[in-house]
Amino acid sequence: MLKICSIAPVIEAGVHGLAAYQAFLDAAFADFAGVMVVGRMLKYGPSSIENEMDDALAVPGILEAGLAAAAEGCHGVLIDCMLDPGLKALRVALDIPVMGAAEVAFRLAATLGNRFAVLDICDDTGPLVDAQIRAMGLSAQLAGVQATGLGAEEVSRDESATLARLEEAALRAIRDDGADLLVFGCTEFSPFTERLRQRLLARDLDVPVINPTVLAAGTLVAVIRAGAGHSKRAWPSPRHGKLLRGHDLAKFYHSPET
Repeated sequence: MLKICSIAPVIEAGVHGLAAYQAFLDAAFADFAGVMVVGRMLKYGPSSIENEMDDALAVPGILEAGLAAAAEGCHGVLIDCMLDPGLKALRVALDIPVMGAAEVAFRLAATLGNRFAVLDICDDTGPLVDAQIRAMGLSAQLAGVQATGLGAEEVSRDESATLARLEEAALRAIRDDGADLLVFGCTEFSPFTERLRQRLLARDLDVPVINPTVLAAGTLVAVIRAGAGHSKRAWPSPRHGKLLRGHDLAKFYHSPET
């Protein structure tokens, strides 16, 4: 049995609870034969990730969760967030493969269509997404970023309203930006993939919708089964035991309960 760990880099008291996250993973990967996907959330860190500050606050908890996953015998780790927080740090810390949802989704989107658009949260994350795409060298394939105006912690509160916002953003991306493929800019949107796809088909718009969580996890599984992984020449392990033990990270944060 192949065991991978999917880290939702937020505290359990934030966007959703661990039980709900694990239930989503179990349903999403039910057809992945021979693969167990274990969900993890942070003991310390932000309640959602919407900017660079949230990104930075999440990294110690991501390191802790990733180290624990490796110690528990996981064969790979997925960072389930479209800012890929802690991706490089965790690749330094671990020898097992580490993948980020955004890196996989954006790079594959550029190969699956001519121009992809990002359906994002909030109203002010466009520059952040644009910087990510630019850093990956994919600017020529980016049709645009369309915001839904929803904070990450609002996405699951009213699913009908969220789906309506996603449909509106998708229509703008297709009709105004000329997108031929859509990528969710927040993994909180992942459960809406098929419902949005069906709404677009009902409008005679045959435009693929990428679920970053499932695509990245599937890619991670393929990488592991191929015997590949990230390069330790690119992300060499820390020298002289500099890596903090997981429980030492707690002193930098207050517990969510306090």
